[in-house]
Amino acid sequence: MDKSLRRLAFNSLKLGSVQLEQLQLAVNQFVADFELKQKISPEHYPALSDTEITDLLKLPPERTQGASNSDLSRLLETVERACESCIETASGKQLSYIPGSGQHTAAVARYLGSLLNRFTGQWSICPGAVALEKSVIDWMLSLFGIGAAGGGMLLSGATLSNYTAIVAARDHLEDNNQSGTVYVSENTHHSVIKGCRLAGIPANHMRIVGLNEQHSMDMAELEQSIAEDQSLGLQPVLIVATAGSTDTGQ
Repeated sequence: MDKSLRRLAFNSLKLGSVQLEQLQLAVNQFVADFELKQKISPEHYPALSDTEITDLLKLPPERTQGASNSDLSRLLETVERACESCIETASGKQLSYIPGSGQHTAAVARYLGSLLNRFTGQWSICPGAVALEKSVIDWMLSLFGIGAAGGGMLLSGATLSNYTAIVAARDHLEDNNQSGTVYVSENTHHSVIKGCRLAGIPANHMRIVGLNEQHSMDMAELEQSIAEDQSLGLQPVLIVATAGSTDTGQ
């Protein structure tokens, strides 16, 4: 990275056009340098020492007279060291659910969304952005062969998405959620269990169904579990399908 860029210091969150351009250039160069280093680095990075962990826990440093606590070079060096001592979740060999893909296109999209900061929860506030979101949802419905009868929304991640689906299923019940049962597999994401608790579904109304050799939910066991619950007067309200193992991506 250009040393002149790394020496930048910003003492305010309000930046002028020149400072903003310098900041973006510096961060873009940092990301490019970091990715290049990843390609030639060993598979496993060295772990942080106890001293380094202690230093990170003390951030941000206290302000001292005449010191610049916004020195970009120091900040980026700290971020680089903290991010090196991690499992490489952006690797093509990393198939688990955490965190994102590490793709530039996805990062740029999030960057645009964060800076434009348009609210899409209500049509009248920003109809154009809502229309764009609807077009993406329709495209995704077509990918899954659902068609115009389907619907959905774009959310921040698995936890909120799963919770939203659970609440939508729960609201079909007419007895204040006393009879509903939920069926999950052994590989179901933990946020589903958490979402059921938040939605008020009793723990004894959740059924964990076994898996077959392909790590898919065992249909025979599922059907048997549903039949047993119905014989007890319970109402199956939600089956959570998992496209492979949450932990390994199989």
